[in-house]
Amino acid sequence: MATFNQKKSQLLQLFEIEKCLTISTLSDLLNYSDRSVQRLLKDVGYYSSYTHNAKWYTLKSIPIFDKNGLWFYQNIGFSKVRNLTSTILYLLDISPQGLTANNLSEMLLTSCPPILNRLYKAKKINRVKTPKGYIYFSNDPAIQKKQLNNFDNLEALPSLLDAEKITILIEFIRNPNQSIEDLAMHLKKNEQVYCTAAAIMNFFIFNGLEKKIQKKPKMFSLLS
Repeated sequence: MATFNQKKSQLLQLFEIEKCLTISTLSDLLNYSDRSVQRLLKDVGYYSSYTHNAKWYTLKSIPIFDKNGLWFYQNIGFSKVRNLTSTILYLLDISPQGLTANNLSEMLLTSCPPILNRLYKAKKINRVKTPKGYIYFSNDPAIQKKQLNNFDNLEALPSLLDAEKITILIEFIRNPNQSIEDLAMHLKKNEQVYCTAAAIMNFFIFNGLEKKIQKKPKMFSLLS
């Protein structure tokens, strides 16, 4: 019966022939259980794909990652930060001015909108709405500030007059527990400001106030 080291040597030889293999294929070729194959991979070091439900494996020594930390073998994607969620967060952190869902999907060769929505709802990323769709940003305050300063599509965002901004802030201070949607409806109903909830949210994000939503803000912190 082959020893663990002999099986490890055989595994290394298989990856010299084929750069990416599945656990089931390795198990069949090595005549080894799936669990034992996983032990071999852990011992030599490996990456699992962030595409194809992480079913493809390659040795840690094989990938040559690009500037975005990505490596592709045919249509199989690998990331130096491992899984798809971590990769999206990493790409948003290193982006100079944010990325759209299409940007990320094209870069990663996989659909990203569902994960982006989940990350946004979990408050792990931020976004602003434009007529062409959402632009996603890092949730790190320092990085996000630089990204917003570099954002070259400001003209695509719904704009607000200074007087409208003041009215929005005053109304929000009066009723800090209302949602952005309710705030927009209230302002429109009272003929104070005619704008969308997205425009108000963008205003809050660009001024670092989005974390004040659903919290009772202090007047000096909002107006400073």
